[in-house]
Amino acid sequence: MATEDKYRQKGSQTRSRFLSRSKNRAITNAAPTGMSEQQKREITKEAYRANPENKGQISNLNVATKNIGLNILNNLTIASTSFVNTLVSLTSLQKGDSLKSLILHNYNGGSAALTMSVYWSYGDQTNLTPTISSGVVTASKGAVLTALFSASIPYLASVDLSEMLSAPFHDVSKDVYFYVVASNTGPTITYSTTSG
Repeated sequence: MATEDKYRQKGSQTRSRFLSRSKNRAITNAAPTGMSEQQKREITKEAYRANPENKGQISNLNVATKNIGLNILNNLTIASTSFVNTLVSLTSLQKGDSLKSLILHNYNGGSAALTMSVYWSYGDQTNLTPTISSGVVTASKGAVLTALFSASIPYLASVDLSEMLSAPFHDVSKDVYFYVVASNTGPTITYSTTSG
């Protein structure tokens, strides 16, 4: 018995194998034109990184931060950095001092995640020259930088490093220097130290 087309039985017109529509319903809106804010930020970051003068910068946090005078409770200090991919001097501990707490918070105007890194070093820091990419020190000359923390922090998230840092940096036996690097502007750093 030969098989017949079941659609031919229903009418004189044969049905197309492919459904065609007069209007493509998958495309409801036209593609956006121009650049998004994120694309503009990426272009700005790339232009900044491409400039040879910006490679390996070290900035003093006193210039780059707003200290809002909360040094009332256990030497609590709050700082906000405005430098992108720049090694920023956060604080230093003298012999006998201790780092009690360190909290990183991501609040930036772009509502985006950022990569933030914390480093420590000791000895002479005058010739320290880092190479930085995307919020991370990839190499350093003149002094050894040791990474304590590096991660992508979501927008409006906080990371408390206090437990991890309080034991190793309690009553230090030599001067210790702390630095931060961020891949975007605006992160807030809260830390507390005690003097020996």
